[in-house]
Amino acid sequence: CDLGLQTEVEVRTDLARARLIGPEFDVHGVFGSDEGRLVVDGLTDAAQGVLEAPEGLPEILVKRLGQLCRGMPKEFSGLEFGDLPDEAQQAVLEEWTARPSLPDTDEGRRLGVALDAFYAHAVAHGYDPEAEIPREA
Repeated sequence: CDLGLQTEVEVRTDLARARLIGPEFDVHGVFGSDEGRLVVDGLTDAAQGVLEAPEGLPEILVKRLGQLCRGMPKEFSGLEFGDLPDEAQQAVLEEWTARPSLPDTDEGRRLGVALDAFYAHAVAHGYDPEAEIPREA
C-alpha cells in the first residue's frame, strides 16, 4: 500500500566535507524551553562569579559570557523569550566547543560544569559543531 508522504526533512549540504547535514540548529527553541532556561540560568550564575575576576580565562570566552550575562533578563516570563540573546548563546557554544582551559579554582570548575551542561543540552537537542559555519571572532 502507498501510505503517501510520511515526513519532510530539511537537508543542507556541507560541500567542504562532501556530506549532507540536517536542519540549522535553532538555539532559541533549545534554550527557550523550561529545561533550557534552567541550563542558561545555571551558566549565567556560574559565569557571574568568574567574570568579576576573569584571571586565567580566555579573553574571547570572557567576552562571550559577558554578552550572554548582560543580555539575560533578571526574571523570566513567557513574553520575554523572544528577546533571549540567541547570538550570545550560539557564540558561547562555539567557544566552548574548542574546550579552552579554565582556571583551576572553585569558580573555574563550577563554570566548567555549567558550560558542560549548557553544551550537553544543546547537543542533546541537535547542536552539531561540525555542521555549524565558523563565525568570525
